[in-house]
Amino acid sequence: MKKPFLIILLGLAGAGKGTQGPLLASKLDGYYLVSGDLIREIYAEGPVDDFHKDLIYRYDRGIYQPDENMNRIFQIILDRLAKQDLKKGLIVDSYPLSMKQVEHLEEMRKKFGLAEPIVVYLDISQDESLRRLQNKRLVCVRCKKKYSFKPDEDLNTRCEKCEGELIARPDDKPEVIKRRFTEAKGRIEPLLEYFGEKGLVIKVNGEKSVDEVFDEIMKKLKGKI
Repeated sequence: MKKPFLIILLGLAGAGKGTQGPLLASKLDGYYLVSGDLIREIYAEGPVDDFHKDLIYRYDRGIYQPDENMNRIFQIILDRLAKQDLKKGLIVDSYPLSMKQVEHLEEMRKKFGLAEPIVVYLDISQDESLRRLQNKRLVCVRCKKKYSFKPDEDLNTRCEKCEGELIARPDDKPEVIKRRFTEAKGRIEPLLEYFGEKGLVIKVNGEKSVDEVFDEIMKKLKGKI
């Protein structure tokens, strides 16, 4: 029997992971899991304990969460998911981001009977990443739907999906963006090398239109899941 697929989406900030992830989930009937959204949910709960305080401190400064935090979050959400939710497959946005997280992912993959991962890397340049992040990005506090507005465009204050309040992402401050970019490259490159040696990486030009990027992903996934 064919195992449920496991797709890992990697890319620099602004690469389009948050756009392509839901499209893939809809097309492939998989469960879409966004590590950033899970972090933001805990962030919104406030400094209720040492774990929350550490997470909030790091998030506000654009410092990556330590492996133990990310592995804990990832395991909690998978344990909560019914097997029904994972029967087709899982699409994970921006996890793992270290070799310790890779090891934990492998444990969870075996525990839930998922297939070997396929890494989809959305490749964009530094200039394109910074250009995209100049847009104002908001996120719904209720359903986590993301919005992007051009600098001269009027901002919505309510989510058109659930009427939840739209708030600016704390990690989109200029000084935070620069730090995220530098650290992301340093963390992603070893992972691409590791999974690439196993023939598990699909590299996609993320600077094309949304439809073109999605079509390229689906074409390169053919026969792999």
